[in-house]
Formats: sequence, C-alpha cells, structure tokens
Amino acid sequence: MDNRQLALLGRVQKARARFEEQQDAVDEARAAYVEAVRRLNDSGVPLREIAEELGLSHQRVHQMVAGGTARPSAAKRAARGVAGMALILALTAAIVHIARAEIAPLADRTRRRLSFIAEPLSPSRRDDSRQASTRIANLGKSSVTECL
Repeated sequence: MDNRQLALLGRVQKARARFEEQQDAVDEARAAYVEAVRRLNDSGVPLREIAEELGLSHQRVHQMVAGGTARPSAAKRAARGVAGMALILALTAAIVHIARAEIAPLADRTRRRLSFIAEPLSPSRRDDSRQASTRIANLGKSSVTECL
C-alpha cells in the first residue's frame, strides 16, 4: 500500500473503533430498556398495558420480557467483521489472480484472430476498403463467434 492508502486505512480503523464504541453504548441502552420493561412486567403490569403505553405490540413486549432481544457481543461482532474482511480480501486476491492469468492469453488470442480484418485496410497492402468490407461481410457466423 502507498502512503495515501495507509492514511485512508488509518481513518477507516478509527471510524470503525468509534462505530463499535457507539454500538456498545446502544447495546447497553437497549439492555437497560429491556430490563426496565421486565421489571415493569414483574411488578404486575400486564403485557398489553405496557405495550399500549410504549406504543409497541403486545407480541414485541412479550419478546422483550421473554428475553428474545439478545444481540451479539462486541467481541462476536468484531470477530465477524475481521472474518468478513479476511474473506473479502481473499476473494479479491483470487479474482485478481484469475483475471491476470486469463486476460493476457485471451487478448493475444483475440488479437491474432482479428488480425485478418485489419490486414486489408493497411496501406502496405493497398486493398481498398470495399474489398475489406466484402471480406468481413463474407465471414461466417461461426468465425465471428470464435473470435469472441
């Protein structure tokens, strides 16, 4: 990586750290919210009444009380992020490797197959463009397909 890319990488890493800190704060706030709803229900307030007061469905309140709001911890999110980034980098490297291996031979092969089209148009051959056009028009469909 060059210096510009390293600087950008540093910015990305700082932004990610800031994002993860804020995500952790959101997770803590959500946990406190869910715990408050549980305590309210434990004190005897029915699920439907809690739902009506909070503007939620009674099913959502039931999920919260039953404990169905767990989110992955910061460590698990980070591990997924690192694994995902490693996978993306590995796939990118594989694609670049395959592309480099395939493009050069394909370009050479295509250049050789199409060279007969340019030959009649070259000044050294002194063929007129009408003869070249006729030659191109007389190509069979299979010849054109082979060139592609």
